[in-house]
Amino acid sequence: MPVLGIDVGSSTSTVATISRGAIDIVLNDVSQRYTPTCVSYGEYQRVFGEQANTQIVSNFKNTCRGFLNILGLNLNSDKDENWNITELDKFFSSTPLVVDEKGQLSYQVTNAGKTVNVSAVSALVGYVNYLTDLAEKYTGGVCREVVMSYPSWFSEYQKSLLVASVRACGSNCLRLVSEGFAMAMDYGMYRIKQLNDETATTVALVNIGHSHTTVAIVDFFATYCVILSELSDRDLGGRYLEYLLMNEMCQEFNKKYKLDPLGNPKTRLKVEATASKVKRVLSANSESSYSLECLMEDYDLNGNLKREEFEVLCSREFLPRLSELLMCSLKVSGRTMESIDSVEVVGGITRVPCVQALISHVFDKPVSKTLNADESIARGCVLQGAINSKHYMVRKYNVIEKLSRPFTVTFLQGLGPFSQQQMHNAEIITVANVGTNYNEVFTVKVKLDPPFTVFTSFDDPRITSKNQLQTFQYTLSQVTEYSPTRDKTNEKKGEEKKEGEEEVNMTEVEEYLSKVEKELQQETGRTNANKNALDRDAEGWIIKFKFDETVNLFSFCKGLDVSVMSPFILETDKLSTNETVQKKRDLHETNRLRTLNDLETYVYTVRDKLQTTHKDFVDPKNMNQVIDKLNETENWLYENRTATLENLEKMYKTLTSHFDQVENNYNVYLNKEQNLSAFFSRLSNLHQYSVGTDNSWLNVPENERASISNKLNMLSNNTMELVEREKNMPKYNNPLYTMEQLDQELRNVKDEMDKLIKKHKVVEHPKSEPEPAKEPEVTEPEDVQKNEPESQNQETEMEVDDGKSQEEMAK
Repeated sequence: MPVLGIDVGSSTSTVATISRGAIDIVLNDVSQRYTPTCVSYGEYQRVFGEQANTQIVSNFKNTCRGFLNILGLNLNSDKDENWNITELDKFFSSTPLVVDEKGQLSYQVTNAGKTVNVSAVSALVGYVNYLTDLAEKYTGGVCREVVMSYPSWFSEYQKSLLVASVRACGSNCLRLVSEGFAMAMDYGMYRIKQLNDETATTVALVNIGHSHTTVAIVDFFATYCVILSELSDRDLGGRYLEYLLMNEMCQEFNKKYKLDPLGNPKTRLKVEATASKVKRVLSANSESSYSLECLMEDYDLNGNLKREEFEVLCSREFLPRLSELLMCSLKVSGRTMESIDSVEVVGGITRVPCVQALISHVFDKPVSKTLNADESIARGCVLQGAINSKHYMVRKYNVIEKLSRPFTVTFLQGLGPFSQQQMHNAEIITVANVGTNYNEVFTVKVKLDPPFTVFTSFDDPRITSKNQLQTFQYTLSQVTEYSPTRDKTNEKKGEEKKEGEEEVNMTEVEEYLSKVEKELQQETGRTNANKNALDRDAEGWIIKFKFDETVNLFSFCKGLDVSVMSPFILETDKLSTNETVQKKRDLHETNRLRTLNDLETYVYTVRDKLQTTHKDFVDPKNMNQVIDKLNETENWLYENRTATLENLEKMYKTLTSHFDQVENNYNVYLNKEQNLSAFFSRLSNLHQYSVGTDNSWLNVPENERASISNKLNMLSNNTMELVEREKNMPKYNNPLYTMEQLDQELRNVKDEMDKLIKKHKVVEHPKSEPEPAKEPEVTEPEDVQKNEPESQNQETEMEVDDGKSQEEMAK
């Protein structure tokens, strides 16, 4: 089963897999390595990727993009501004953003003839499902194991939505990894020979993508690496540079014509495409010109921009923010510029010269570009997927992450519900501080007696936030701790118990558990105290926490039963059901449109054939009827563009019934015109063989050879007669013969000849070897020689007598 590494970006997405021991990038429908991250909602279906990107201007109100940027965010309603969408999110969204009935940020689109709200997670589920289908078509296998990346600024709620989107597609999310984790995996896995476990190689990994920037400082060793810091700026990316260019390009246009192209979504998309092109040109050239004809009210937008002017725009805010992010990352990691051994850059914006120069200046080192700028994150994801998957045998390379926020808990007596006052008065305990290894087992001691409830968070656990973790309820386990003292007391009481006395100090369950403990003690040699020791000491219960591969927190404590409650309502089953229904609708609409296009193409093709190649194959009496049927179908198509699939198939079948016989007669005529001469050539060759002197054929009796020759002559004469008769017939009449019939008759005669040759084949026996020369014999009397040869018995007797005579002579 191929494993997938998926990097969903705000502009494009990349899917990587492993084929024949090497990483391979999945190609999309147009054989491109990168697929646009957008989905377009038509009247009855959705389209994704390149097909949606081509409709972004014509169907801008229903084309959703950048859904990863707004996943799990609010529309300026959260007290914490970090979880509200930004002005850039609103600016680059051509689809209106609204809040649905569940309070989720959604796109307002027209689907199935109705205006509906599509949540960002629903759009992401459909897009991930589309990427999975592309991978299955590319690899030829079932792809149901996925590793996805996320920006480091994502909250726990947003990570949960990512996992839910993968599971809603029917796939297994093996692991979620941050972008810094993926870059570190891609860097370290292929440099094992250059690294060692004694001395760390510190590398700064800088990724500047379309919407955000991520900086990670990593210590690399031969078998593992440690991510010292990973910071992000969610609005510092390529789209911010495009935003600056768009304002600069439209400023003169606005002054001159008093028109704002950026105020209209359709013209804004056109200007955005031009600004993106200018940005790419200026990355490699010193100057770029741009032109948009008839942008607004027949006015053109054109101009010229130099690289120096572009760098001035970048230096106003973009470069200072980038410099601040790089310095902050260094500070959090605890490293200095001198301790950085190398600087690796990935992402499309790192190709901009002034951006490269700033990164090199901050770290006082030249930038390195050994990682693939556009595929590094997807490659790191698929490498981690191969390590986690049971279908691959890959050498492990451990990436150790550190907490970027403190892990805190609070606990209350009972199982709830709890009032706001109780939550407010609860004590907050910091279990792990910033910089603690993410993969460790965290412990906290609770002095309460069960049942009690523990709230966990990367924020304040007493309040509901997007960084809230699972809530755990602890109750006393049904299997109690075994006590040797209690067991001896029970045994003594059992000996003193009189017949008929009721036992009250030991239940049947306790007796059974005591028996099991004794057997285990005898088999394993371990003491009961060690085996049944509870996670408890004098200070209270010892509660343990650990994060799994999908960033979910789970807890365990020996002696307590634990129940888990998720802080977020994800509705994965509902998302999966909705995606299945929508996918069936998309497939049905795709088949309907294909049939509609086929029917329309068929009408135009038949009309063209009736005027050219097929004109003579239609009865003049029926020509008007066929043309009327074509016109009728064409008019029906124009009036019924939304006809059902069943009606389209019925109309297609009716139209073909009027033209199939014409098409068949034409094909028969064309086949005879192309292959009749070759048939007569083969017939002539076969006839010459039947009257020839080939040795294998001469073994066949003469009357049978004559019969075959007559059959070939008859086939030739009949065919010539049919050919002459058809020359005088109209072409629209049914043909008198077909090439298939002639070939079959010739094949039958050939098969009969082969059977005769095989039947009368002469079997040649191998020649016997010459007998070896005999030794000279004693001359016998003439009368004996005259009587030779006689019977075999007489020869035997003579040989015996001769032997006797020789013996007598010897004596």
